[in-house]
Amino acid sequence: MFGLTTSFIAEDGFTGPKVSDLWSGSGRITATVAVVGDEAWLENIIVPGHGLKGMYGISATTPITAVCISSDGALGLRNGNGESFGIWNLWTGDCLRWFEGHTERVTCLGLSVDVSYAVSGSEDNTVRLWKPVTGECVRVFEGHETAITRVCISLDAAKILSADRGGVIKLWDLKSGECLRTIQAHSQSVSGLHLTVDGKFAVSGSWDTTVKLWNLADGSCLKTFAHDDWVTSVDMTPDARYLVSSSYAGTKVWELVWRLEPRDVTEWDERARPYLEILLNANAAWDGKLSTPVDMTEEEKKNSLRRQGPSWIAWHAPSQKEDWYRVWHLNWDIQETLGHAGYGWLSEAGREGSKIMDEWQRAHPR
Repeated sequence: MFGLTTSFIAEDGFTGPKVSDLWSGSGRITATVAVVGDEAWLENIIVPGHGLKGMYGISATTPITAVCISSDGALGLRNGNGESFGIWNLWTGDCLRWFEGHTERVTCLGLSVDVSYAVSGSEDNTVRLWKPVTGECVRVFEGHETAITRVCISLDAAKILSADRGGVIKLWDLKSGECLRTIQAHSQSVSGLHLTVDGKFAVSGSWDTTVKLWNLADGSCLKTFAHDDWVTSVDMTPDARYLVSSSYAGTKVWELVWRLEPRDVTEWDERARPYLEILLNANAAWDGKLSTPVDMTEEEKKNSLRRQGPSWIAWHAPSQKEDWYRVWHLNWDIQETLGHAGYGWLSEAGREGSKIMDEWQRAHPR
């Protein structure tokens, strides 16, 4: 089948041949796909190992070591151009905005769930905070003595966690830029980093072959997990019950047993407000459509990277191929996520969410 070109049209409700039906497992297929109507067909023709679309406009000049996709799957960050990086429209593959400011190669990237912030780490030993809407750098975090290897933003977008090649982890206040805690976590480079949903604990993996669970309140190590080779990545389920870590020797899944205090159903906990606000913003529709950058004015680019008012649910229903309105239904339950953040079941979360949405409408009359 080497060199075969297969052309077909994917209609709305497409049930025709899949790539897996056309591919024997050897050689390659060049498929010319015409799109009609809703984009649900994408799930029907993608099989593991087959790329759907490349990122165009700016070719990588250095190794691509970091990618980050927005919670609605519409936007993606990518490094691979030395001291700068970009944000792409993943529907068209076009670069929307370019971020410049680091003086050495960008090594890692992170994105808040509502895409209000992007964070980058670099071999210049700094972490930078960016506003995707404008492309401006709003804060530089300095204090690491070696190259940054991993960065992540807490769910409530209040804190940033960063790690470096010297095995050091730092916790930062996003608004003030203050370093809240420094931990000498590992004896070698940190290669994996993850924050729990509540922002109180972190997991790190390292070339020293260990994975460690940290209490960020006091910097103490709660547990050390051993691998037989360099650890390459770590992740955790939203409820913090399972930890997954990978190394050159394989992948391990760990079950975590937490000593949790029982929680009764509560009407409302004011400490949950920052989480509720950002989850409502992440569920909001975008203010503008996505198109190709050459056809977009600067204001249209800003609108395509700016949210409308907060919302409980936004549905994904793109209209035409050149009219990429990204309105998405995210696959999370806001009240369940608040529970994962440590607030249990808040019976009046809906009422408080309605207040937030009403306040936004009053402040932004149309």
